[in-house]
Amino acid sequence: MRRRLTTSLLVATLVLCGFVAAGQAAPIVASDYLGQGSEHGFNRATGWFFTPETDILVTALGVYDLDEPGLADRHEVGIFLTDGTPMVTAFVPAGTAAAFVPGTVAGTRFTSVAPTVLSADTAYYIQANNWGTDNYAYGAGRATYASGITWDGFGSSDSNSIYDNVVNYAGFPGNLGPNFAFQEVPEPGTLVLLGLGLGGLVVVRRRRNK
Repeated sequence: MRRRLTTSLLVATLVLCGFVAAGQAAPIVASDYLGQGSEHGFNRATGWFFTPETDILVTALGVYDLDEPGLADRHEVGIFLTDGTPMVTAFVPAGTAAAFVPGTVAGTRFTSVAPTVLSADTAYYIQANNWGTDNYAYGAGRATYASGITWDGFGSSDSNSIYDNVVNYAGFPGNLGPNFAFQEVPEPGTLVLLGLGLGGLVVVRRRRNK
């Protein structure tokens, strides 16, 4: 009997540990620059349109630091629904204050944000301002995107404000400037397993205490 209880306790613990480990997984960087593209400044806010294939949890917003070390200007970055509704925004400071995550070439400076859920199969865009000195990169195939993130086009605002009207100019995947980091949201099945595991753990403890 004790052996069965111990086995049940072990299974429940493994389920719980597996879920916790998944929740603590390192954030995924949405985009990366491979180099050999074109790097330019711009007098308007710029970014890119995208669609997550599954629900994701955005944990940080950033700007690719092509001229590392350090950004020349402070950038406001935001993710919006395609109708302009802001989902999450943040400022990435100039210099080297923001956390740096290396990429294939250079890397991104990130500012943490309140975890924000983006829904699967919903179109969004990300914009950042102040490209007069810092450069963004473009070139077909020179930027890559994380698995589960579909690039939908190059986006340009009518002004230097990320809140202004944004036009999707389509093009080929390869635009990069503003960036974000995310985690995958656990599927309902995973949450069910967690509940079963915790429930089994409670039952085992109660039986052992009788």
